[in-house]
Formats: sequence, C-alpha cells, structure tokens
Amino acid sequence: MDRGGLYELELTGRKITAQEGHEIDVEELRRAIRRADGKKEDLVGDQEIMEMIYKRRTKADEREKDGSRAWKHWTNWVDEKLPDVILGRHLQAVRDLETRQKWAAMYIGTWVKAGEVEEQITRRVTALRANFRNHGKDELGKCWESDMMDSVRRTARRTTEQAREKLFVQARRKKWDVNMRIMYELAVDLGAFDGTWDERGMMRKGMFLGAAMMFEFGARPSNQSHGKLKEQDEEKGHAWRYEDIKLVVDRRGEGNAMRRENWQGGKEATRMLVNKTIDKKDVTFIGIARPTDKMTSRKASRQGPQYTEPAYIGRRTELESWLLDFLLEWLINNGERSGADLIFERKAFPGTRGKPGRKAMVKKSHIVNALKDTVMRLGLGKEHFSAGSFRKGYMTNGRNGHLGKMQEEALETVIQRGQNWAPGSLVPKKHYLQEYAVEGPFGLTESWEVAKLESLDKYRMREVGQYEHEETGSAE
Repeated sequence: MDRGGLYELELTGRKITAQEGHEIDVEELRRAIRRADGKKEDLVGDQEIMEMIYKRRTKADEREKDGSRAWKHWTNWVDEKLPDVILGRHLQAVRDLETRQKWAAMYIGTWVKAGEVEEQITRRVTALRANFRNHGKDELGKCWESDMMDSVRRTARRTTEQAREKLFVQARRKKWDVNMRIMYELAVDLGAFDGTWDERGMMRKGMFLGAAMMFEFGARPSNQSHGKLKEQDEEKGHAWRYEDIKLVVDRRGEGNAMRRENWQGGKEATRMLVNKTIDKKDVTFIGIARPTDKMTSRKASRQGPQYTEPAYIGRRTELESWLLDFLLEWLINNGERSGADLIFERKAFPGTRGKPGRKAMVKKSHIVNALKDTVMRLGLGKEHFSAGSFRKGYMTNGRNGHLGKMQEEALETVIQRGQNWAPGSLVPKKHYLQEYAVEGPFGLTESWEVAKLESLDKYRMREVGQYEHEETGSAE
C-alpha cells in the first residue's frame, strides 16, 4: 500500500508528528502501517490503477516479486535497518528533496563501504530509480540524481590493480562467436545427417535446428521457446509459431506453366507437406517473421510488439538448400499443426504400456549444453560459449566486407547517374532501396565440405594466457 498519501511526518527523536499534530510512537505507527499494507480492501481508487500500471510495465506482481533484488535490499534497509526513523519506501515521509537526496546517498554509501565498485553502484542506482518510476513516483525518484550521489559514485572507482584483475576475469569469461566449422561439428554430434526421426532422434535434430535458426537469423533464444508450455501466452513470448513461416512454392500448374504460390504456415500448409501435395523440392524459399518488441524504438514500442520483415532460407547454395530441406523434414515429421502451435514443440510419441506420450519443447538449455559438449570435444573452453554465441556468429559470419564495399560503390554510382539526390545522401538507401531474401551464413557458405575445413585457430589464439600454477579451462 502506498503510504505517501496517508502521512506527512516530521522526525522528533523517537516520536513523530502527524499532520493533525498528534505525537505517535514510531513502533506503533510502523505496526499500523504494516497492518494496512496487508489489507487488500484498502487498495482502492488511484492505488489500484497504479498497481495495474506497475504490473503491466514490470510483468511482476507487487506482492510476489516487487521489482529487482536492488529494490528488495532498499525496502529492507528502509523498513528494518532504521528502527528509529520513518522514511517511507519512496522517501515520501521526507519533506524536501535535498533531505531525500541525503538519505539516498547515505544508503548507497553503505554499499560503497561494503566494497561495491562504480559500475555496480551505477546499476543499483539505475534499478532503484526505475522502480520509483514503475510505481509512479517520478518526482520522488529525483532523490537518486544529485551531486552528492555523483560524489559517492566517484569514491567507488576501481584502482589500477582492481581494473587489471577485472579485465583478466572478463577475458576468462568472454563469450565468442560460433563459426561454420563448429556448426558442422554440432550437426555431427546431434545426428543431423543420420536420417533418424524417432523420439530421441527428432529431439536431437530439433536441438540442431534451433541452433541453426539462431545462427542463420541472429535470433534470440526466446524465439525458440519461452519457459514451460503452460506459460506460453500472447503477453509473455515471441517464440516462433507455425503462422510465422511462409512456404514459397514454385511448381507447374495448368498448361505445364510454372507458377509461384505462397502458403502461410498452419494446418493447410503442414497437411500438404505431410501428404506430399507439396513436394519438398518445389519449396524454393521459406520466409520467417515474428512479432517482437525487442527491436522497436521507445516511441514505436508504445504501439506494442511490431511484426518483423520476413527473412528467407532458399536454395542459393548447396548448404542453404540442405538447411531448407532439414527444416521441411522437421515440419513434415512433426505432423499437421495449427498456426498457433510452436515450431519447436516436438510432437508426442506413443508412451510405454500403451499410454499416450507427451509433447516436448526444444529449450535453450538443451541447445547450449550440446554446444558446450561440442566445443569441449574440439579442445575449446566451454566457458566461452553460450546462446549468444550463435547471434555473434550470425553477425561475424554474415558480414561480407568486400561485397558490402562493392554494394556501397554500386549504390553511389546509381545515385550519381539519377542526379536526383545529393552526393552521400542516405535517403535512397533508407527509403528507396528494396532488399529482400538476403543470404545468411548458410547462404554465404557453399557446402558442408567447405564448412568443415574452416580453421579453429582464431579461437585458440584468443585464449587467455596461463600462469604456471593455473589449470586451463579448455579440454585437451
């Protein structure tokens, strides 16, 4: 319950004076406030609205998960560590801004004394300021912005020796990108080439497909799945669904003429794949898009999640064609599905003793554990690889510097020929140039034969130097 609207307090030793002028014992008032906080029926009017806004903004129930760990530490300090003072969780019991700033700086000072350094202090202050804002206390939140707070931060700067130690630890933990050689070895380890689609085989192939999709599109792990199946809902996840994919089919129609068809993912498309009304070889592209609020500007985010432009897997190289067929095999073996079903939800297989089996979700942890097993087999440190390594690999492998330079030169030549834009103008590129079906790493690599020859030397040279008394974290 927000106590700011109930009390205007002045500190007078162990007593406080309420607006009416009556002195109240601090502990008595504290107990009364706690009793009021525990009564749901007291939360009416504006307070209910603020709780609704808070829950929408933070996806957290104020009673179950009231913000971050930093907020819990702060409320504990305010409620329990200052027995003789009533401040309020948002310092609403303190009359003027300067005094609120002093209390905020004093609190942060306890963390400096405890050994936290500048960036840790900055994260803590940012989290607390955000929580004030989430509770609709923007004005009170100004207590975290002051010259006094800046001075406290400066006292927490690292020494040169501490900075050196931090850099060494960061180098030990630094996450690397995945290259095509690692993707090939991961495909071997997960049975992507063996053609087995039984319960275990399909699950392992789903793990490789999840890795390949993150690598090919730079997708986030949450595009694969979002928590447990029962937690899937429109508000929480942007995991890929069947309705997010589109089959581009080129086949002969009446009069033997070639025609292009577009089939959105769902029951009809999967039914035609399963019963071979659509032949795999006739699918020339698969386009994949999804709604997300991760890549919108602050202004656009007010409109909610935006739907991304489709990215395509095609048949421009032997390797990209293999990936397209592999994805189609997954769709076929997973059976007929509705548009709302999740792509990485594996179908249920028959259970033991005649009992029905269960569906299974390909999760981020499955994929990451498989990746770590593979890199260890290759003699690389598993601590350097995570789900983010696939996104790093997408950017690193997808970049083609020479081609990019040639494209920029060609674009400038076209602009100069047209004489409709100023030299160096970004308008043509931003508003008139239409790019689609741009190749990802699989489309830029000719075949698995090429991929498996890619060197791992760039990883080995990035390993941190080893002291004589230390043991390496890499596998032999």
